[in-house]
Amino acid sequence: MQFVYEGYFYRYEAYAIGLACFAFGLKGQDWLFGDDSCLGPYKRSAVWATALILLLMVSFGLRGIRAMSKSATATMNIYHQHIQMARFVHNYYPNGNVAVNDIGAINYFNDVHLLDVWGLGSPQIAEAYLTGRYTPQLLQQVALEHDSDLIIIYDIWFRRRPGEIKDEIGTNWVKVATWRIPDNVVASEDTVAFYAINEVRAATLEANLRAFESELPPEVTVEVLTDYAP
Repeated sequence: MQFVYEGYFYRYEAYAIGLACFAFGLKGQDWLFGDDSCLGPYKRSAVWATALILLLMVSFGLRGIRAMSKSATATMNIYHQHIQMARFVHNYYPNGNVAVNDIGAINYFNDVHLLDVWGLGSPQIAEAYLTGRYTPQLLQQVALEHDSDLIIIYDIWFRRRPGEIKDEIGTNWVKVATWRIPDNVVASEDTVAFYAINEVRAATLEANLRAFESELPPEVTVEVLTDYAP
């Protein structure tokens, strides 16, 4: 695990590396200096033991340096995108029906009725994907049944889905606006899109987004794509 990149800002391999360090700490003395030492005749040699530890530390250190050099930017990415989405939902849809494809902060900071259009938090969507029924028509139907007040997604995620979904995701939804963050290193994508299931909901969503825009960090680029303003 030390010599591969697993993505998502090191968050998955970090668990394996941490557990490996813990296990080595528990058994390292026996492995190095016990009766069945892996170092054989060199088990008493501090030089060999030190060399082995230093070799491991180099690989840990290189990865740690890369992660630390990006940590401040990654923190701002989360604040600029995920926290702002959660704040927007909290201000305007505190008990609403919200459809998203990255459920983290929105669901953590709010008590909403969530539809996960990516499937992680909504078994109906996950089952549809696994059985080959994941289509724009299904998403439209489920969003209507959910009576979604708004939909927040990464457009590009749906272009990666197999089949027709990549070409028709926005056909039946009204795309209202996008938010884009700079210097993205940790968010899944730099741009999130806001949709509504019909024009009535789109007008409300546009008004809310325009009202909230002044509360966004100046680094966030807003593009409003509809014009329902009186």
